[in-house]
Amino acid sequence: MKSYYLEDFAVGQRYISSGRTVTESDIGWFAGLSGDVTTLSIDSEAAKKSDFGGRIAQGMLGSSILFGLWVRLGLMERNGIALLESNWKYVLPIRPGDTIHCECEVTEVKVSSKPTRGTVVLKIDGVNQLEEIVQEGRIVFLMKARGLY
Repeated sequence: MKSYYLEDFAVGQRYISSGRTVTESDIGWFAGLSGDVTTLSIDSEAAKKSDFGGRIAQGMLGSSILFGLWVRLGLMERNGIALLESNWKYVLPIRPGDTIHCECEVTEVKVSSKPTRGTVVLKIDGVNQLEEIVQEGRIVFLMKARGLY
């Protein structure tokens, strides 16, 4: 597993994660863990009568899975210091049985006032098995740098 330093990232680099299928169990576990017991996620009968026509995953469950898929790439494993910011847009519902993956692009790399660290900004698209974007995200990481700048 390669762990990148700040200098290893460049604007325009793209990464694609593996996929993960969202299950009914995921939705139930997330509801219990987070307290997000939204009717559309946990009540099959009510969800059938909704505009969605059935149960959907909680938005933050989708964001959490997509973030985890990014982390599993291992690029920040040893040199990532902290997640500083995240912003998510929920475009389409994620349904039980959907398989999602993330497509990531580096949009900014910036050295901080300390030459041994800086930030990497990523655009993350969550994509389902139909190649539809279901979520769009932007995350900012504080990274270790080799201090070569």
